[in-house]
Amino acid sequence: MNQNIWDWFQEVYKYWQQVTANPITRTLVSILITLLVAYITIKVIDHILGKAVRKERISKNIARKIRTPIVSLVYILTLLAIINVLASIPALTYIITLMIALMIAIASWDILTNTIAYYIILFSRYLIPDSIVEIDLGKNIVKGRVREITLTNVIIDTPEGEVVKIPNRTIISRGVRVLPAHVKIKFTLTFKNITPMHMGKVEERIREIIRKHKHLFFGIEPELKLLSASPNSIVYELSLTIPTVSSGRRMEIASDAVKILIFELGEYDVSVNVKY
Repeated sequence: MNQNIWDWFQEVYKYWQQVTANPITRTLVSILITLLVAYITIKVIDHILGKAVRKERISKNIARKIRTPIVSLVYILTLLAIINVLASIPALTYIITLMIALMIAIASWDILTNTIAYYIILFSRYLIPDSIVEIDLGKNIVKGRVREITLTNVIIDTPEGEVVKIPNRTIISRGVRVLPAHVKIKFTLTFKNITPMHMGKVEERIREIIRKHKHLFFGIEPELKLLSASPNSIVYELSLTIPTVSSGRRMEIASDAVKILIFELGEYDVSVNVKY
């Protein structure tokens, strides 16, 4: 029995030698083994981290932070191993060298164009930190405040709380619309069945509402202006100046403000209209 097993191993070994005698076959087998080892390694890492998360030893966020650099290292080592295997074939050595040179050239071109664009932005001064900008990227429009301009990217904080990095060359090619630092929302308050003698009381009530709801009437101090007064009605304009936000957020602020004004001024016959 033992002799049969030994003979079988010898046959397998001879077959393996025949297969690996061909340089191309040996290269393919080496690459497959390398990929298999990398795959098993990643699966083992995922299993260990998954088990730790299930037992609540670490959080999912921590597990993700641990996994990312380890898996990246596995990918890099796998790539280097495959390049090392391919380099054993002289013809492929030239191809690999050419590909690496091409990748370096592409990466260098990317850095060069972004650096040139950076100095164009810097010296033109049309875009500076804290500028409120709107950039049309084709698929979507990015609007927000410029946090920082680096050698490669313009970093923008959006009103939704996202951080967007846009390459400098894209800023130059797409163009940027610099928006005013603040926008105004104007409310027209029409009081009916009221005489001008009550104007002082009405104005004080409106200012009291503004002070009470500072979280809503934020930004620069709101302006209250009398538009007209007749024996039976009074019309005011309340201007709310706020930092530039998305149109959706602006509509949300305006809607909430209208609801508050109508509710708080419930003792009066009042209507509120909004103008952006």
